[in-house]
Amino acid sequence: MTVKKTAALTPEASAIEQNEAAKAALITADEKVQTLSLAVDAADLGVDDITDSWDAGDETASAADFSLAQIEFKRATALYEAAQRSAQAIEKSVINTDTTLAAVVAPYVKMTHHDYGDVGVSFLFPKDMPDPNHPYVTVVQSQPVKTGHGGSMSGVLDIVFTRREMHRELDPRKIELAALKNGVSLSITSRTRVEGDHVVDLLHVIANSAHAAVPVIYINPSKAMAGRFAQGLACALCQATRSTTDPAIQMLQGGGYRSAVVSVEATNGAILHNDTDASGKRLTTVEASLKWASDAGCVRKPQHPIDTYLRRIVSDQAGIFAEGLGVVIDAKIEHLGFPNPLGETEAKVRVVFASASR
Repeated sequence: MTVKKTAALTPEASAIEQNEAAKAALITADEKVQTLSLAVDAADLGVDDITDSWDAGDETASAADFSLAQIEFKRATALYEAAQRSAQAIEKSVINTDTTLAAVVAPYVKMTHHDYGDVGVSFLFPKDMPDPNHPYVTVVQSQPVKTGHGGSMSGVLDIVFTRREMHRELDPRKIELAALKNGVSLSITSRTRVEGDHVVDLLHVIANSAHAAVPVIYINPSKAMAGRFAQGLACALCQATRSTTDPAIQMLQGGGYRSAVVSVEATNGAILHNDTDASGKRLTTVEASLKWASDAGCVRKPQHPIDTYLRRIVSDQAGIFAEGLGVVIDAKIEHLGFPNPLGETEAKVRVVFASASR
């Protein structure tokens, strides 16, 4: 007879199994707390009923009945408080097993340190160096992520790098800058310790604002969201014309922007299409209308035509996240006009965002 061997569970799989058991136990414990809470209320009411009856001149309840009611109230209260403590202990044993945020951050670690191979994602801290001859990076998310209805998320995690002394440590700034190009804001601090024959770098990451490659958005896109995107595009265009020696761009009354060479205004932001398929994938098309001109506040001529700056910005939109709209998968200049008699030029940019509605 052949005995079938059962494969040993990985630490993550074992933790998930224990977690599910704890969650089931917590449901039972919470139900017990609710039942005993009702018992406490009933016992308290029993004591009040006796004192109220005596106050009304009813001699039916005896002193022994009152003593028994008090004892029952004390018993119910003690059992309720014990059940609460038990439920709280079980709740503390439930750990986070979600790695949504870690999966967002891991690619930025890999793209900035590709020589170190694969980057692992887990909710558990590694206990040792998987391969003594190769460095290994694990992005650990031990706490739940905070998600917004518009597709953004925030939270904290740690990047654990186990290596030999011969290997260089991770560069936190490189990771921050790579993430920021896609609109993911990270703040990273690091510390190093020696464990036996290897070194452990621990990078603590605060994700101020992050998003998945296809963010889940629980609200419908609105004209206000499209307007904010158009406003951001106008600001980016104005900023692009600024040289290193120019003063900072100014925000004008009414929402426009001015640099040393041009004033830019977002004249409109509109939702053209918003389509969701059967799988929940959503495509949202936004049209942003811009207008620019040189005016009395501009002190020099631009180094390049303004539409050149606009083309660069539009070509770099892929992967950019906008709250409530999603991640840009396509962007193009739909219309580019000629300067009118007032020196104003108008343009329309059409952008397609991808998201998931569930």
